[in-house]
Formats: sequence, C-alpha cells, structure tokens
Amino acid sequence: MGDRGNIVVDFGDRGKIYLYTHSTGSDIGQILQDALNSPEGIARAHDESYLTRILFNHLTKDAYSPETGYGIAPYAPDNEHPLLIVCPERQTVRIGEDTISFADFRKNGAKIYRDANGYEDED
Repeated sequence: MGDRGNIVVDFGDRGKIYLYTHSTGSDIGQILQDALNSPEGIARAHDESYLTRILFNHLTKDAYSPETGYGIAPYAPDNEHPLLIVCPERQTVRIGEDTISFADFRKNGAKIYRDANGYEDED
C-alpha cells in the first residue's frame, strides 16, 4: 500500500528529474507550495539545481526511514496522482493541461492541486 506521487523538475531539453514519494502523494500540492514559499525556495527559485534540492528536502522532511519512502529518478518510479511539473526557467507549475505561475502556486497551490485531483476541499 502507498500514496505514490511525483514532483517533476523540468530542465527543458536537458531532461527531467522525478522526486518520488511512496506515502505522501496526496500531499504534494501542499509540500510544493510550502517549498516555493520557504525563504530558500524564494531565494533560489531561478536556480534549477538548488531549487530541486530544496523541493526534495521539503518532500522528505518527515522521512522516518533512511532506506525507503522517497527516491530520485529520470522517470516516474510509480505514481497514483497527477504529476506536478515544475519549470524553474519559466517559473511555472503544470498540472495536467493547466500551467500556473510560481506566484499563483505560492498563494493557492495546495487548493489548485486538490481541485485538479477531485479531492474534497479541506477549508
């Protein structure tokens, strides 16, 4: 059992990196929103490599096992939720066919992701 999800960092023609969670896939909208709103996420939003590490740090901040639960790959290891595709170059997040600016995702990203998934609103 799991709750698998991925945050994808899109490097354009240089490829993509998938940040995988086995247990918190339904929470990745909030995780990404928190990461982009963090002081380090704001400061390094245009720096692809640092932002990728910042996103992974936020994804794994509640990790309890050094061996399992999270991963990094050039493909989606497993997935049960719509991908969140982060493009540092364009400062956007894509969910399905919708593209949202970092500024808008910082304000409403978790809600936008819940709505895209058809989750019940928690507000």
